Formats: sequence, structure tokens, C-alpha cells
Amino acid sequence: HGGATRVVCFVDEFTLCSGGDDDKLILLNMSDHSTRTIDATHEGMTDMVLIGDSFVTVGSDGEIHLWSYPLMNTENILRGHEDLIWAVDVLEGDRFVTASQDGSVRWWSARPSIPTTYESHSQMPASDMAFVWNDVLAVVSEFDTDMQLIDVQENTQSVIRSDGAELSSILHIPNTSLAVTGDINGE
Repeated sequence: HGGATRVVCFVDEFTLCSGGDDDKLILLNMSDHSTRTIDATHEGMTDMVLIGDSFVTVGSDGEIHLWSYPLMNTENILRGHEDLIWAVDVLEGDRFVTASQDGSVRWWSARPSIPTTYESHSQMPASDMAFVWNDVLAVVSEFDTDMQLIDVQENTQSVIRSDGAELSSILHIPNTSLAVTGDINGE
């Protein structure tokens, strides 16, 4: 990449995809070491995920790009955020969720739909998110020390308070109901 690599993910058994500041998707076929480069037109890519036969990318432009996989043709461009989108994750089926610097968390369908929106409890920009168990989404903001929990089925929200530094990242620990967080102090 011509700049920082922001995200990598496996899209199938033999294909690794990366995206970054140069606004390129690079697909690396691990079996024959061939590469394919695609212009993503995001003004900087921040996250990506494969949902069924759709590949979803998000970035600095606040747009969500849906690509057909494996052809990587643009299927749709979704708009609804007013600022940079930090994260995208699978919800269920063809549904997915995005977290933005505009302070909103929205979920969408890879098929045409109207997004569902939740504002983060502190009105601060969401910097990362992870599904931590069942239908509960944990959201953190690098401007807040608390973690917001959103039950997407029950439409309820709660907050886990923290006395530490502002939280910048979160990751679910597989096969548990636990998550690990990182803060702006590097801890």
C-alpha cells in the first residue's frame, strides 16, 4: 500500500484482502501469490467485512461501499453517516453495523434498506465496536472512558463505567462473553 494499511481480513480460505490510506483494496491469493488491486474511492479505507456474497468497505468519506464477491464489482454505495466511519461488523444474515466519528451506530442490510440508528450515549464519536455476545454490541469512543452496550434485538442500551483512560479499541474474545479494550495511553 502507498500509505498505512488500516485493515486486513480473509475473504475465503485462500484470499487475504487489505485496505488502507491509499484507497486501494489489494486481494492476495495465497495459493498462487497473485494480487489484484482495486480502487475503492473512499478517501482512505478504515475497515472491511465479508457478508455472504457481498464485501463491505467503509472509510474517511463516511460512505459504505458494497462489492460483489469474488468479482469485486460495485453493487451499491450507502450513505447515512456524517463523518468518517471507523468500524463495520457482521450482525446476522445480510445485516451489518457501522460506527462513525459522528457519534452514531447504524445497522444496515447488504440488500437495499433504511438503516437503524443509535446515538452513542455520550454523543462522542464511536471509535470501535464489537459484538460481545448474542445480539449485544459494545461501542467505545476515544473521547470517553465508558463502554456502551446496545442490545440490537431488545433495542436497549446500558453503560459500563470506567475510571481509566479514554477507550480507543475493543475486541471480543471468541467463545466467551468477554472483551478486551485498549485506551489512548496504549494500555
